[in-house]
Amino acid sequence: VWPLMLGFHPWDSTETERRSLDQAAQARFENLLSEWGPVDVIVRENDKEQVINARDILRKKLEAVEAAAAASAKSKVKKQQQNLRPQNRRLPDPPPPPPPPSSYEESPVAVSAVTDDPENQLGADAAGNCSLLSTSRESLASPASPASNGGVYSAELIKTVTENWHRIDKDVTRCDRHITFFSDDEHLEKLRNIMCCYVWENLQVGYIQGFCDLLAPLLIVLEDEGLTLACFEKLMLRMVANFPTDEVELRETTMSAAAPEAAAVEAEAAGASGSERTRQLRKRQHRSLMNQQLANLSAALQICYNDVFLVWETIWAAVHLESSHFSIFVAVALLQEYRSFIMENDMNLADVTMFYIDMAERHNASNLLQRARDLLDQLIQMVCRMKLVEHRRQISCKKP
Repeated sequence: VWPLMLGFHPWDSTETERRSLDQAAQARFENLLSEWGPVDVIVRENDKEQVINARDILRKKLEAVEAAAAASAKSKVKKQQQNLRPQNRRLPDPPPPPPPPSSYEESPVAVSAVTDDPENQLGADAAGNCSLLSTSRESLASPASPASNGGVYSAELIKTVTENWHRIDKDVTRCDRHITFFSDDEHLEKLRNIMCCYVWENLQVGYIQGFCDLLAPLLIVLEDEGLTLACFEKLMLRMVANFPTDEVELRETTMSAAAPEAAAVEAEAAGASGSERTRQLRKRQHRSLMNQQLANLSAALQICYNDVFLVWETIWAAVHLESSHFSIFVAVALLQEYRSFIMENDMNLADVTMFYIDMAERHNASNLLQRARDLLDQLIQMVCRMKLVEHRRQISCKKP
């Protein structure tokens, strides 16, 4: 039912229509794979070149360190020898050299001894190996990418994709490996492909840490890559506004949440006018509220996967039944559950977020959702009473 709840399948669609939508989603997914596939090859080749260059730089640094260590050791030995030499005593003259032989014939044994010397042979082998290593390194170097040769893809596009791909790879490799489903590398590859497709279509947003946490449960339940991508796109229409969209916003949001006065001081130091400082501070405080809402909701969702499914389905169903903001009531329910502990320990936003992450698998999802429903009912009753009072007031005003 998730494609229905997320709005990908219309509620009044037939099974045939839903199957057709699924097939179209899979075809679109495969088309996107073919679009960013060549760019992915360029990114991987560039990464290989960087690895090779990094190895060369490391090798040279190690050689320099070894040379410096050898020179230092040689200097120490020389000093020790000088300290051990007796002072003010004349060393005895060395013995005279032995007389030269009466005749000298070049012996084949002498020549053989030179060629059979293990040290000389080792030197010859080392020279040969150096030649092979050089050839091997040249063969490993990848050809220049089309972007650098005036190909289809611009250097700016390659740079943007590379940055996003690296963030995706970092999150995919550490995504819920304790879950049996993601212990299979094939499923991790599916997760990466779906996420790359989404980011390729939304490069202006890019990849933000946490996207994989929203995608992973969808893939586990739906399994089909095209359908998972389509449902993830529907989910992100609701969720993406809660994510900071760039590094500057991330830094400002964090600073504003931790110390609003520090944000004001920084704006004043930058030479902003009074009205401009006020505008910037309000903007940062708004971002802080969004970040706080996201942090609380993320904590609510970072629980066991069966509980995640229950919480998600309840939130999505509430959109059609009661409120599109039910996730806020879930967050408030979480705060109420542990408010005494939070207040006693005087926790700030960062402390609260870490606390809920540590408590991720200890929440009782059923009790949490019931508390959230109760909070929503209280709000509805309060609004109804307010409307009733207002209605009665208007009636009394109309009486002569």
